[in-house]
Order: sequence, then structure tokens, then C-alpha cells
Amino acid sequence: MRNYKQGYRLFVKMKIFNLYLDTMILIGFLNGWVEYGFLILKNIKRDSKRHNLSFLSILYNSLIKYPILGFLPIDFFCYRLYKNNYKEYISYIEFYSKLIRRSFYFSDSIGNKFFFKKSIMKKIRTPKLIAYYNHKNGKIIKFAHPNTSKIVLKPSCGTLGNDIKVVKSDSYIKVIKKSKKSSIAEEFIKQHNFLNDIYSESVNTLRILTLKKNRDILVIKGTLKVGRIPNVKVDNVAKGGIGINLDMKTGILGKGYTAYKYGFIEYNSHPKTNFLFYGKTVPFLEDAKNIAIEAHRCFPKFTIVGWDIALTETGPMLVEGNTFPNITGMQLHEPLKDKLLN
Repeated sequence: MRNYKQGYRLFVKMKIFNLYLDTMILIGFLNGWVEYGFLILKNIKRDSKRHNLSFLSILYNSLIKYPILGFLPIDFFCYRLYKNNYKEYISYIEFYSKLIRRSFYFSDSIGNKFFFKKSIMKKIRTPKLIAYYNHKNGKIIKFAHPNTSKIVLKPSCGTLGNDIKVVKSDSYIKVIKKSKKSSIAEEFIKQHNFLNDIYSESVNTLRILTLKKNRDILVIKGTLKVGRIPNVKVDNVAKGGIGINLDMKTGILGKGYTAYKYGFIEYNSHPKTNFLFYGKTVPFLEDAKNIAIEAHRCFPKFTIVGWDIALTETGPMLVEGNTFPNITGMQLHEPLKDKLLN
């Protein structure tokens, strides 16, 4: 009888938690619908001319038809649903409910950069962890002496490239103590000359999406992210960077795009350096794919993860994992529903 009651309580708790997850996914979708809906309205004149669509068609399809099917308003343009078949693309709702759901249970193991670094730094090549600052008690735990002239400071639980700072090695302690959040300090990455030639004002990284299917870890898709705005020192597309298509078999780069928020502009070359990335081959791609697979094996409870991997002259280096990767940024290059769900 006692075991029955315990089992029933566990069942009820799981039902409540699943209801909570469904609610969180719906709230996230509604927030996206509102945020991107305003952007659609703001840019409707521009998009009408660019895509030769009527105002009514844009409003109906982006704000009503495709959101009912689980897509965000911007997906109408990012996936070119005015000419492509929506059935080939995984929607926001499908992506979160079928693939991301498990990430809510374990997100801290990857999402917390300090825990993540401690978990992988002896297994996978990654920037050296220099120190950890605990904002709650004001203490700094030092792990290594910096061997680079610059140090990167990151909030332990930051996202989208927010609050990342690059400081001189001899001043990082002073700066990190001023942080309003718990943070890590790690060595600055000296990236491959290929990436410096594209854009040297940010550390540019590969975003590689891996999927756990049964006992296998599959590489689904990858892009190269590069910075674009001089006073923004990160490559995040959410901060104005460019996401460049990457052929995962050959390593050849294709077209690049900014986020819809930044105009959804297409590039064959970098607008600041004029470096023609279209048709160029990324170095160390196979090694980078192997690092992504090994990293996912370290966190087998996750179904899908987006890995940020830097490239140096001596090979790839794992920067971080993303348990809630931006699927729109991947699918604007090619539909992924079949690869993800079948």
C-alpha cells in the first residue's frame, strides 16, 4: 500500500511538472509571437516590397496562419513560407515539445558555464578556466594563472552573448568583482587566421547541432557565426552577427544572413572586411564535429544541443553548449524536420 501511495504521488508530481513544461513552452511561444509580431508590423512596408507580397498576405500568414501551426511570425520570412512547403520545417512548438522538453530537467548542467567548464575541461579541449567569482559571497576561486594577455569574463548563466567582457589579464580580478552576477574568467581564444581574415573584432565560432537518437549522437547541421558590428565583440546572431551556411560534408561556406531583427540581410562576403566567405572551406571541420559528438556524450540526458566551437591554428576548441538552441537560425538555410524527427 505504501509503495502504491509513493508511486501515485510520483505520478501526480510528473503530471504537474509536465503541465508546467507545457505552460512554459506556450508562454515562450506567445512572448515570441508578440515580440516578433511587432517587428513584422514595423517592417511590413519593407518586406512587402522586398518579397512582392501584399500587406494583407503578410499579416494573415505571419501572424495568424503559420502561428496556428506552431511557427513564430518571423519564420514566414526566414523559412520563405510564401514559396516553400511548411511541412518540411519543424515548428517552434514541435521543436520544444518533442526535442527540447528534456532540457528543462537538466539545463543547469550545461547552462551554468562554471559547472559546464568543470565537467569537460579535463576531457575536451576548451579555453582554460582561470577563475570563478561567486557573487553571493564575493569570493573568487582561482584555477590557473593566465598565459594570455587578455581574459574573457562571462556570467555563469548568461545567454545570447550578454555581458561578455574582454579585459587585460592583470586587471580581470578588479573587473570581475564589479560584476552583478556570478561569473567565470577564461583565457582569450587566439582564433585561426582564416577566421581573423573574415572578421577579427570577435571570436567567430561554429555552431554545431547534435541530436541523441537511441544510443547514437548525430550531427544534424552547422553554421559559422561571425561578428559584424564593430562595438559588439561577440559573434552572436542575436547581437547583429552573421550566420553563414555550412556544408557539413565538405566544410564549404554558403550564404550568410543576419537575424530578422537586423534586417535579414543576405551576404556572400563580410560587409566590413569584404572577405568573400562564399565558397571558402572551413578548416578542421571533421575535428570540430568529433568534439561536438564527444561533448554530447558527456551529457547523455539531453536530446539535442547546439555547441559553439572555436577554431585555432592547432585545431578546434569547445566554447560552450546551448540547451535551447535557436532552430530558426539553422532552418533558414535548409529544412530540418525530417532529420530531427525521423
